[in-house]
Amino acid sequence: VIENFTALMDQEGYDVRVGAAFILDKETCELPENEFICKGNNPDTPYVLWNYPTITDEAEPLYSFRMREDEAVVVLGVTAPRAEYFGFTMYLNNVHYEFGDVSGGYSGGHLLLRPPENNRTYIQASLEDPINPSNINVTSDGTFHDSFDKDFVIVTTGDNFMNDVITKGLIDVDIPPDIFNLQVSYCMRLDLNSFRFMLGCG
Repeated sequence: VIENFTALMDQEGYDVRVGAAFILDKETCELPENEFICKGNNPDTPYVLWNYPTITDEAEPLYSFRMREDEAVVVLGVTAPRAEYFGFTMYLNNVHYEFGDVSGGYSGGHLLLRPPENNRTYIQASLEDPINPSNINVTSDGTFHDSFDKDFVIVTTGDNFMNDVITKGLIDVDIPPDIFNLQVSYCMRLDLNSFRFMLGCG
């Protein structure tokens, strides 16, 4: 299915990169460069992160990515075997900005006399309620306990048009719409204390 969907998107003119799931285990979290992505990680029930090849030449921090309004992340998978809980959540990991930024963008209009290390502010903010056994769209009887070990699709994008393109492509390769889960973070402004961010706005 993944091969068929990738081939279809290629034919439509989209640049498709295949990523992979990565378990954020204790050994990975002990590396100094991973300090920020491991906040809140439980060693007994570690996070699973999506890791994608970058499309641009710009290097991104490990396990994070930029997403424009004409981009999307599509996850095709199987939910966990019977367990107490699972959840899928988007996070705002970090924001990059430059010395002296007074644009009203990343710095919220404040003159930055000293940029942070690597010119990034690490946020680690959840952007929505998680998709979990109580609300995930899978082929089931609708109960919490019947949501495990089931096929699912999650589409994350910042634009209705891209959402329509992706969902049409998924249907064209015979993936049933009743397992689609949409995380559409439309172009919006997010204010966190003195910082202002534009999400999904190009």
